[in-house]
Amino acid sequence: LWATGGLGGADDHRRIWIGLRKRALVIGSTAKKDMSAVMTADGFLDLKGLLASAHSRVGGGMVYLVSPRAHDLMLKFTELLTLDKVGPRATILSGQVAALWGHPVVSTPMLSRQMNASGVYDGSTTTKTGVLAVDVSRFKFYDRRGTSVYLVRDDTRGTSDLVVAKRTIFGCADADAKINCAYGYNITA
Repeated sequence: LWATGGLGGADDHRRIWIGLRKRALVIGSTAKKDMSAVMTADGFLDLKGLLASAHSRVGGGMVYLVSPRAHDLMLKFTELLTLDKVGPRATILSGQVAALWGHPVVSTPMLSRQMNASGVYDGSTTTKTGVLAVDVSRFKFYDRRGTSVYLVRDDTRGTSDLVVAKRTIFGCADADAKINCAYGYNITA
């Protein structure tokens, strides 16, 4: 899954698309939040607050994407920890954070724990991780070229190879400056 050399090399699968974290960084400071001091439930509410109003509504397509390490830290949130606060969904019983502020929390290894304090990989400082608040309904995989299937015959070996090719792009339905994802960075991993 991960490149064997340094992260970000030519063979690193994460360079295929401009992803959600990169989009938030490109939008700029209005789509980023330093969460070093606010890795709390309130900090997540503040991160959600960075989204354009149409993208942060309850019942919409907004989810929190978190690194596995950030998820582990969220298990300690006092707002989610005990039965008296959230009933049978308490993290002390379930071992997971199912939702926060009405939005699902999804742990993904695609958010690594090897970032620097500004939320990017620089190859030297690799002790931080991050989280995203994203309106997933605004992002799609678009076809650039349909699927093609063909056979390649190798007479020297007496074999045939089936080759399938498809070109897709990961894109956003909104304008470049629209804040439909926000990145919380500088979380100690």
